[in-house]
Order: sequence, then structure tokens, then C-alpha cells
Amino acid sequence: MRDKRRTKLSRRDFVKTTVAGAVGYSAAAKGFPSIVPASVINGRGPSERINVGAIGTGRISRGHDLPGVWKNAGAQVVAVCDADSKRLEEARSLVNG
Repeated sequence: MRDKRRTKLSRRDFVKTTVAGAVGYSAAAKGFPSIVPASVINGRGPSERINVGAIGTGRISRGHDLPGVWKNAGAQVVAVCDADSKRLEEARSLVNG
């Protein structure tokens, strides 16, 4: 028959167990290869790019803001948003084209 009493786990024992598990996991993970994006290997890491999302894609955004982003080689437009579906489609075509 199993003893139904609960064993108390002290805070100190909990921390010891958690730290030991984290150290073991860390040591095991070092033996596995990491997945590294090609952009990092080529020297352009994610932190070297600026991702821009345009909210409101009217005349000023399409004529001034978005082309200004494209002039910067380290920036890219990743999203467009507008309440007017016609403006949204025009901006989407502009960005994807």
C-alpha cells in the first residue's frame, strides 16, 4: 500500500533541484547543433534589419513614407493596414510589387 502522506519540499530543495536540472539541460543542449538562419551566416543578422508596418496607407504613406523606407537597405516593409479596403489593396500591391 502506498503512503498517502505528502512529503514537504523545502524552498532550498526546490531551488537545488531546479538548478541541477537547468545545468543538466544546458550541458546536454551544447552537444546538439543549433539551427542558425542563413542571414546570420551571411553576416546580416535579424538585429541589423528594420521591419516596418504601415498603419494607414493613404496618399502620404504610399507617396512619401513607404518609398522612404525602401531607400534604406536595412529596412523592409512587412505589413500594411488600412480601414479602407481600396487603399489597403493599393498599398499591398505597392509593397509586393
